[in-house]
Amino acid sequence: MDNKFAVRAVIIDDMNNTAILNVKGANSYFKIPGGGIEKGETIDQALEREVAEEAGCKIRVLKKLGEHQFYVKEKDRNYHSICFLAELDGDKGEPQFDDWEKSREFKLEWLNIEDAIKKFESSHPENEYEKIIQNRDLNFLREANKQIKLREKS
Repeated sequence: MDNKFAVRAVIIDDMNNTAILNVKGANSYFKIPGGGIEKGETIDQALEREVAEEAGCKIRVLKKLGEHQFYVKEKDRNYHSICFLAELDGDKGEPQFDDWEKSREFKLEWLNIEDAIKKFESSHPENEYEKIIQNRDLNFLREANKQIKLREKS
């Protein structure tokens, strides 16, 4: 069995907008910025690189939101993601999508976190892998929203 480890971030700006990725292909679905940890990278290095590539910005990590794991039988691969709540550090820039992301017409959007959650909830990916990805990230967004509300109260 192959293991793939990844990092993700729910990034919040000063207006509680968050970066989400609209992924086209046969059907559209949504995900949050993140991706695989490359050989020799630390979690922090991978997170910094993936956020720069997919969201075009720098971040300051606030806290760990959680972890998610799933297995894809056809690939005999276990996927393990660690997700962080982070705030935008500096200006928003342009993402630098790789060829695979460009082929799936990735599009970066900044939406109020509650609107982002609604967008995830109303989307219906067609294949099982995309459903798992979207549900994983929807759960991370919901947890981030809870944490933001707790932060606002204190």
